[in-house]
Amino acid sequence: MGLFEISTNGLVGDLGAQGQWHRLMSYGRALPLMAERVAFDVCQVQLKEQKSHDIGPIVTDAVDSPKESTTSRLWVHDDCTSWQSFVRIDKPGGGQQVTFGTDAFRLTTQWSSAGQAVRINGELTSCDDGEYACLLRFRVPWAFEQGMRWWQSIGQVSEVEASGTYSQTLVPIAAVTSADAGVALAVPPDAPCYFKAEYDAQIGLSMTMRLGLCPRSHVRAKGAAFSLLVMPTDPQWGLRDALEKYYDLFDRYYQRRTEKYGLWFMGRASDYPDPDLLMFSEVGEDFTRNTDYGQLLDMAQDNAAHGLVTFPYTIVGVCHVIHRRCHAESVEQLNAVLNDPSPQFTPWHRACMTLNRHGDQAEMLENVLAGAVGDPQGQVYIYQRDIQPLFGLTVSIVCNPSPGLGEDCKGQRWLGTSAKLMAHDVIEGVYVDSLGRWCDYFDYRPEHMAVTDLGLSFLDDGRLGKPNKFSHYEYLLHLRQALHGQDKLLFGNGVHQGTWRDGRFFLAALLDIAGSESGPRTSLNKYDLCRTYMGSKPYLLFSQGQWGSRKQVERYFKYSTLYAIAPSFFPRYYMLEDQVDQDTSFSWVDPAEPDLPAGTYARDRDLHKQYLPVIRRLHAAGWQPVTHALASDSRIRVERYGVQTPQLLVAVLNPTSQAIGFSLVVDETSLGIVKPVRLEPIVGAAAVDSQGWCLGPGEVEVFVVTERKHENVRTRATAQHCPV
Repeated sequence: MGLFEISTNGLVGDLGAQGQWHRLMSYGRALPLMAERVAFDVCQVQLKEQKSHDIGPIVTDAVDSPKESTTSRLWVHDDCTSWQSFVRIDKPGGGQQVTFGTDAFRLTTQWSSAGQAVRINGELTSCDDGEYACLLRFRVPWAFEQGMRWWQSIGQVSEVEASGTYSQTLVPIAAVTSADAGVALAVPPDAPCYFKAEYDAQIGLSMTMRLGLCPRSHVRAKGAAFSLLVMPTDPQWGLRDALEKYYDLFDRYYQRRTEKYGLWFMGRASDYPDPDLLMFSEVGEDFTRNTDYGQLLDMAQDNAAHGLVTFPYTIVGVCHVIHRRCHAESVEQLNAVLNDPSPQFTPWHRACMTLNRHGDQAEMLENVLAGAVGDPQGQVYIYQRDIQPLFGLTVSIVCNPSPGLGEDCKGQRWLGTSAKLMAHDVIEGVYVDSLGRWCDYFDYRPEHMAVTDLGLSFLDDGRLGKPNKFSHYEYLLHLRQALHGQDKLLFGNGVHQGTWRDGRFFLAALLDIAGSESGPRTSLNKYDLCRTYMGSKPYLLFSQGQWGSRKQVERYFKYSTLYAIAPSFFPRYYMLEDQVDQDTSFSWVDPAEPDLPAGTYARDRDLHKQYLPVIRRLHAAGWQPVTHALASDSRIRVERYGVQTPQLLVAVLNPTSQAIGFSLVVDETSLGIVKPVRLEPIVGAAAVDSQGWCLGPGEVEVFVVTERKHENVRTRATAQHCPV
């Protein structure tokens, strides 16, 4: 019996006296190991010359930036070659607790079975009271062999080369497979951290975590806690199989809490054509001064009459101050703006400013600044923006929403306001905006670093701070618990890859519904990411623009169909010009496309009517990460929905610029189908071809998988030849 053992068909491991791997087996096969490698390494990152911590110009939450970065500033370190290997310092045979050590650090770990995985809970501590920025790496030293594959995402798989290095920082699962075995390392959703998943032929498969050791942290004291999973993966399905195990193991994070699905919209359903296509509404109001919530409840009643769900708008990562006569460049100038006898706040942004408490502007400023995120020089982050046509000149203060900062902090106030809003039955949840933008900051204020439930981390300069993403996680965790206790829903926007490609995976785990402001140019890689983040839970896109071309909008619907993601638009797309003129909240459009016409929906109504019912049907069946279906041409994308007939569907997409003929092979045994399968297309884009099927460029098809009643019946589709 090794240190951990799952089953003869799963994972068997043995960690020897010095922390070296003696053996590792996956799916009954012993993996070739690099004998000199041990389980854990640590690298201390030295504090470097101060660098700028500004994340750059204000951008939208769109996930389809034309200049997508392929690197992460979080992992640019010049001195990461000085790794120290931990040595086991306890006596082997003492059970599942294992202690390791180096000259400067101690590592205490507890190993236990968790479903089809092994969970390692641990704490890294220093031998003194100093502050340390540490890279902690757990390695499975699987030596390179021909035929290995690295799973970058569910849509990107690479053949491993002998000298290759492969890594990603968006999904906390590192998966590598061979022809007959597979292993994955993962970070659980209840123990978020900054991570790098990697395979390197010189060190094997690894998961590296950036941990800060700081005696100022009231929870960790000297140490930093972490958790890891080690699991076998099906060699054919790799990351997809690991995700299936992950979702099952943490089903409390990935179970669907609503079966409703449709388009994301703003305001009142009666203002829109075809309300039957809609579902989730965000509604903004001054919830602090209008404490009867009259406008909100009126809209919610209207939406409920159409069977739709209303979410009050909240934002906790920033405070916006609107003033049309001056810009604030410092706290002092901002104070002068806020003490102006007639500041020009909009009701929406006054809600952001005043939260759930009345008071004069100086008091509000004091409370906001107490929770403002601070840079390494001790200054709060303040930005100037010109938001046209809605607000004009705007000053934005980045905020730490952690409820641990006290009753006057932004997080606690919004929790209080949310509780009052949830007292109304017609309100079915809360919407939290801008998880994409304001989470990218690090908070260096000592008083904030001393109040953390998740520990500290650092950027490439080695300076310890509290990631604002983790502060948002703490806030969302409290809000989630309160909402679920009343059978309400949590909806979050900005769930995408983040400015530094650090991702929003852990935030997505806490949400019941997620979305991001992206549109027709969203890439397939980002669709992969969005669906991976949420599992089968609802995900929606919300386009600020990009509807000038019908061809672009058509692509939007076809790509979204493959992933069962609702392709929504900002109100201007649906509204007529006179509606936009009467209500400025309908006028917002992507600043890069200021001349986009209103009322374009009428042109594209047929696309909504054609694809949205199919998207809803796919969503109802439920996305499954392991497809158990493959196209003969690897360029065809394949996704499966449902677990058994007759609710079993397979979606396919041809993302290329040419028609592709292909056959679709369904693994009947794995799906529990006794008879041969029959594929019935319901979109109508696929034609019968000599190879089986033909799909035109950019086309999507969805097949209903059923059992054949007669062996000679292949399909009800009309036979056509593939246009080449």
